[in-house]
Amino acid sequence: MVTLTACGGEATDAPVNSGGPGFPVSIASALGTTTISAAPERVVTLGWGSTEAAIALGVIPVGMRDMSSNTGTGDGILPWVQDALGDQKPELLTEKSDAIPYERIAALRPDLILSVQSGLTPGQYEKLTQIAPTVAQPGKNWQTSWQDQTTIVGKALGKSDAAAKLVEQGEKRLADVKASHPEFTGKTVASFSATAPGSLGYYFDTDPRVQMLAAMGFTPLLALTALRESAPAGKFAAQVSWENVSKYSADVLTAWFLEKGMQSDTESNPTFRNLRAVQRGAYVPVVDPPLVFAVSSPNVLNLQWMLDRFVPQLSKAAKAAG
Repeated sequence: MVTLTACGGEATDAPVNSGGPGFPVSIASALGTTTISAAPERVVTLGWGSTEAAIALGVIPVGMRDMSSNTGTGDGILPWVQDALGDQKPELLTEKSDAIPYERIAALRPDLILSVQSGLTPGQYEKLTQIAPTVAQPGKNWQTSWQDQTTIVGKALGKSDAAAKLVEQGEKRLADVKASHPEFTGKTVASFSATAPGSLGYYFDTDPRVQMLAAMGFTPLLALTALRESAPAGKFAAQVSWENVSKYSADVLTAWFLEKGMQSDTESNPTFRNLRAVQRGAYVPVVDPPLVFAVSSPNVLNLQWMLDRFVPQLSKAAKAAG
C-alpha cells in the first residue's frame, strides 16, 4: 500500500497544518492508497472519464489523454470536452495500455494524477506514484461507473459536494429518460462489439454500457449474467462464437463498430440476420466514433450529449421490438 503527499500549495485561508477544506484526504484504489495533502493545482488525467469528471468539477488538467482514435477527426479532443475547454489547451498525452509517457507527465510537474477508469498495472501505478500522488481504478479494470468516477475525482479535488450534485443530476437525466420512454420497460437488451472475425464480443450485465441501458428501463438479457459467471475474473466481456450467438437474442440489440468492413461482415452473417432484434428492426448499430466512445464509456460530461443522440435510436428500436 502506497501513501504519498501531494506537492500542491496550501490554501491561503487555511491553518498551516491543513491543505484547505477537505484536505488532507486519503483515497483507496485497487492498487494502493494515496494521501493528497492539499488542493491540487496541476492535475494530469489518464484513462477514460477522469478528464471529464475533473472538467465538470471546474478543474482543467494540465495534461490529459490524447483521444485521437475516438474522435473521428484526429484532433485528440472529444466534442463534449472541447466544448467545455473553450480556448484552453491542456497538453495531450499519447497513452496506451502498455505504454504510458512517464517523462512527458513528469515534465508537466503534476501534483495529482487521476486514472480512475483505467486498467493500470501495479508496475505502472508504482512509476506514476514516483511522479505525483496517483488515484487508480477502485476495482476491476475499465469497470468504474460514471457515478464512481465523479465521486472519486470529486474527493481527490476537494469537491465532494459538487460531485454529489453532478451525480444526482445525471441520475435524474436517466430517470427522466425511463419515465418518458415506457417502451423500454420490459424489453430485454444486449450489447456487443465486433472487432475480429468469427465471434462477437458481448458485454456482461455489470458492464457500464449495459448498466446505463438498465437505468433507462431496459432489462439486461439474463444470458449475459451466465456469460459473466462463466468467464475468468476481471473480464467485462466475452467473445461468443457464431454458433452460439443465437443464445444471446435480446428484444433490443445494440452494437458498435469502428471499421466498416467488420460491420458489413457482421450484418451479412446469416446467424446475425436471423436474430429476433435484427429481423424486427430493433437493432441499433453505433458507428460515429465519438458516439461509440460515449456509449461505451458514459461519464458525467458526455451523458447528456450521448442521450440526445442515442435515445431516439433506442426508442425506435424498442417500438419495433413490439
